[in-house]
Amino acid sequence: MNYLPCTLIFNATRFLFALALVSLPLSSWGACEKLTVSANANNAPISYEQDGKLTGIGFDLFNRLLSSIKIPIERTQPYPWRRTLKNSKNGDIDIIIGVRKTVDRMLYLDFIEPAFTSTAHTIFFRKDKKKRIKSKADLTHFNGGVTLGMVLDDKFSLFMKEHLQITHVATVEQNFLKLISGRIDYFIAPLLPTINTVQTRYPEQLKELTFLSEPISVTNEYIVISKQSQCNTIKTSLSQLLQKVKNNGTFDNWLGDSMANWKALDWYIHHQD
Repeated sequence: MNYLPCTLIFNATRFLFALALVSLPLSSWGACEKLTVSANANNAPISYEQDGKLTGIGFDLFNRLLSSIKIPIERTQPYPWRRTLKNSKNGDIDIIIGVRKTVDRMLYLDFIEPAFTSTAHTIFFRKDKKKRIKSKADLTHFNGGVTLGMVLDDKFSLFMKEHLQITHVATVEQNFLKLISGRIDYFIAPLLPTINTVQTRYPEQLKELTFLSEPISVTNEYIVISKQSQCNTIKTSLSQLLQKVKNNGTFDNWLGDSMANWKALDWYIHHQD
């Protein structure tokens, strides 16, 4: 499993592979003349907005995956996440990179197996509570926060529903500010995207933040294709290609290359020392 951040902390060694290992049969493209690709603008390092454009390692990995295909790939502008999903439902977006699986989304999206990568969610809190918050069991004594629409695994979702006092906000940034001001005691969020948000916007306050090293939930993220897309016919071939590069180690090497210069990972490694 390509789990963020655990599989990212290694020195990637590149291998040379035959073109056949990273190609899709042209017959699978059918009526597909162009791929319109999008992603969540607030899901760093997989995808995020920079200078008004979508970027991130998810796009880098996807481009490598389809490097031998000559069909044009058009990246959308950064949209609000709900609009991105709506556009894919209508077929206006062909592919989204980094989507967590839900029953509702499976009605209008085909999820490409295996999972593209996985995201660790953990508990963030102020360092002055480090002696009092050591596991998820300790959370029952405190007030916490999550973001609207967050997808966690079933086991922790049930624990949260039955035992925790949780408030919902729109963004991780809002929860961080509530934490710093003392309005909540902790918040649950994806590890590296949260570090990136705080490091980028509140670098001086990053030193006040800590987190549980053991994730409380790990969720898979997928490449998805709209069921209404004219390019939907490539889903089987794309799945076979992704499986191949994961099995032979190519994907892990790509991932290591893409993460090499990402500052949030440096902070994570330092925090673990």
